[in-house]
Amino acid sequence: MLIHACGRADAPLWKGEKTHFRDSTTFALFCYLLLQPHYTATRSQLITAFWPEHPDAKARALLSVYLSYLKHGLQRLSEAHSGLDVELERDRPHVRLRFARKPRIDLEEFYRLVEQAEREPSESYKRRRLLERAFRLYTHGRDELLPGLEHEWVLEERQRLRERYAHALRLMAEHARAVRDRDLALQSAQAWVRATPYDEAAHRELMLVHWGRGELHQALQVFARYEALCRTEIHVEPSADLKKLYAELKELYERGTVGVEGEREGEAGVGAGSEPKGGLYKQKALCKLLLARAEQYDYEDRVQEQETALEQALQLAEALHARVGEPALLARVLVRYANLRIHLGRYEEARRAAERALRLHRERGNRRGEIEALIALAECDQYRGRYPEALHTIEGACALAEALGDRRYRSRTLYERAWALSRLGKNQDALHEFQRAWREGQEVLSALERLHLLSGLGGAHTNVGNFNKALNYFMQSLEIARELGLLGEAIVIQLNLAFIYDEICEYYRAKTLYEEAAEVFRKIQHTFGEATALINLNTTLGKLGEHREALRVAERALELCRRIGDAEGEVGLLLNCGVDLWHLGRTDEAEARLWEAQRRSRRLGFSTVEVRALAHLADLYRERGDVDRAYRLSRRAVRLLEGEGLDIPSAEGIWFTHFQTAQAAGHPRVAKRALQHAYERVRRELKSISDPTLRTKIMQNKKFYRQIVEAWKALGG
Repeated sequence: MLIHACGRADAPLWKGEKTHFRDSTTFALFCYLLLQPHYTATRSQLITAFWPEHPDAKARALLSVYLSYLKHGLQRLSEAHSGLDVELERDRPHVRLRFARKPRIDLEEFYRLVEQAEREPSESYKRRRLLERAFRLYTHGRDELLPGLEHEWVLEERQRLRERYAHALRLMAEHARAVRDRDLALQSAQAWVRATPYDEAAHRELMLVHWGRGELHQALQVFARYEALCRTEIHVEPSADLKKLYAELKELYERGTVGVEGEREGEAGVGAGSEPKGGLYKQKALCKLLLARAEQYDYEDRVQEQETALEQALQLAEALHARVGEPALLARVLVRYANLRIHLGRYEEARRAAERALRLHRERGNRRGEIEALIALAECDQYRGRYPEALHTIEGACALAEALGDRRYRSRTLYERAWALSRLGKNQDALHEFQRAWREGQEVLSALERLHLLSGLGGAHTNVGNFNKALNYFMQSLEIARELGLLGEAIVIQLNLAFIYDEICEYYRAKTLYEEAAEVFRKIQHTFGEATALINLNTTLGKLGEHREALRVAERALELCRRIGDAEGEVGLLLNCGVDLWHLGRTDEAEARLWEAQRRSRRLGFSTVEVRALAHLADLYRERGDVDRAYRLSRRAVRLLEGEGLDIPSAEGIWFTHFQTAQAAGHPRVAKRALQHAYERVRRELKSISDPTLRTKIMQNKKFYRQIVEAWKALGG
């Protein structure tokens, strides 16, 4: 049986199938499983796809209810279709559809045909036949994939289908060029442009096809339409390569090298209109062009070129405002300038620019511009650690967005509010705001904005211990970053993924990601990024027991931290080096490194590193048999921990060290109190992890967690 997932609107899967299911959610659940590899999904995947905004307990209850509905629906479906026998299998953690006879699904066949065609040579006639079969399947379903369903995963699958269709058209265009079939080349290129109107490669292909057919006038018109689309819709310029091709074709056309039937030789044919005369107009147009270039450079992470373009745009905007009064243009440039200064860490300059932009927008009553300026001001405060002020500022932006009723601005302001709340430690509130921002903006935000929002959701779920959901959101954002070609964004997301894998004890996966990130940062000469990746890699290698390799990585990271002046990173690495040396049996060197880390962190005010250094020194002296000295050091560590109210990830280990040293030194009451602190920390951390399977996994992999729990039970806790 062929199942039409991308069929006509009146027959989405096959005629009459929806009547067998209780409601659209049950039907959507069936479709989701049907399109998964091996028709199988984990319960966490289903919850993330259908009920991401609900608390875990409620989401699991809803899943259980709808799986029961689905089971009854499948029974009715199997009875109605003699060629289909399907059952629902549920075990933990998987849910799967079990078919007596595997069905054919048009969506899977389309992907398979395109993949086979890609493996064939460009000139192969087999490639053409495979693509034609794929196009017939796509044509049957061009209305919509799974019409009537509007879940997030359906929208993503539709986008994936459109992208594969565009890729198939490109493959057909390559084939047509290879076999010199000009009619097929024109049809393929035109269809490619219609499918992806913003894809420069498609427009270049169509221009070349027209040139090959002797239709230079049409080739110039293709460029003119694309240039107009870029300027009005996405505010960028066509690439220098495409402009060069256009200039060459225009020169040929004006010389009359290739005559076009029915036109006079050398007649202009671009049809873009002539530019009005006057210096002010040209200055304004140049300022907008520089602003568009700066936005493109920002997109490509070319900071130096972006800074140059913005400084030139700011000079022009200032001159125009002084001569004829152009506050709107100047305010736009100032907001972009403020955002760049935030990125470069020049927060005072950024704040001055944002405040001036805010005044200009308020004078003109431009609410959207006012929101942009308020967002920039809030980011200034956040990066300077003024989180309450940032929250107050963004509350004003939220109120303006709500009054405007603009979903895109509502989503953006909610996103900024969520970040401010997370910085204040209000993780549950932050998660709620991120989810609201996603509901408001998933259909109206640009791909880059959706990428940032998905990353924010991943970070929020990480903070509250929902690691599986966090992984899902980071994976989605990573896919968008790679599609957009944003290398910097992709590497940052990889670091977040590695951190989560580290937290859930999948150390080898974390190690691989950290190594990849460090290598990319090294190639692009991003020293701070490389140092960050290496510091995390050093910690992960230590957890894996690969202390020799960890020491080598730490030495390289130390060199980078000294080069960029990262004092906190340097003292943290001295501490890690000491621990690695200790595990390698080089205790004298380890002792020296740990004392150096303690002294320098104390002098520089890095209390977190000092506490950890004291705890490790206490462990070292206890192993040597110097119990009294070990006890004094561990007591200093916990006093500092309590005195400064430090909440650090390794606090349970510090309390456990104090328990061991106090017990060895003959202070049972102190030991019991320290162990109670350690146990409460472990219990609280495990309680924050919603997935019971993951809790068990962490207990199995974190040996000292088990030691703390067993010691507490032994004391009758």
